[in-house]
Amino acid sequence: MQELRYILVALGGIAIAALLIHGLWSNRKNRQAQIKEKHMGRMES
Repeated sequence: MQELRYILVALGGIAIAALLIHGLWSNRKNRQAQIKEKHMGRMES
């Protein structure tokens, strides 16, 4: 039973890390898209 607990803790840690990395990656990707839109808007004006 103790083995199962260690496995579940490890899987939970991996899931949390994956969500954190995904959130940071999405945030960075969206920020870069917004910067490009602002830059393109200034060039058209």
